[in-house]
Amino acid sequence: MSLHHLIIVCCHAVWLGGPNAGEDESEWAIESFQKGETLTFIKHIKAGIQKLEELPDSLLVFSGGATKPYRTSLSEGTSYLTLAHALTAASPYLHARMASEPHATDSYQNVLFSLLLFYRRAQAYPTALTIVSHDFKHKRFVEVHLRALRWPVGRGLRFLGVDPPE
Repeated sequence: MSLHHLIIVCCHAVWLGGPNAGEDESEWAIESFQKGETLTFIKHIKAGIQKLEELPDSLLVFSGGATKPYRTSLSEGTSYLTLAHALTAASPYLHARMASEPHATDSYQNVLFSLLLFYRRAQAYPTALTIVSHDFKHKRFVEVHLRALRWPVGRGLRFLGVDPPE
């Protein structure tokens, strides 16, 4: 099946692995201001997986660079992909439509680099885009990043915002 829909999960931390599939905050490399947010990161991953299951012509990209070099060489994107594989172990057919983008260091790069990865895979740009991130970033993605990338206003766009607890 050909790919038409890009789902981007914007990563915010590095999952280091562990027996609790990210449910234990000690399994994450996070900054002090992110304490209490790791379950939100899992919700982002699960929202991306749910869209992937709903859209058979989609590619799910976990986007985020190696932002914690003092703790690990893992990128955020690669760590989220590893956790997504663990969460979908019963559905390995989904794994072929999951990828990591390990270079982005901000939300603009999350979109740009994921679009480029999609193009490399599909030999075409997506006709629809779903972005999963914090809801408070919605306006920034739509009014700044996508505008800068000249994403057509009429082209399918969904934003799934999940904020951390207050």
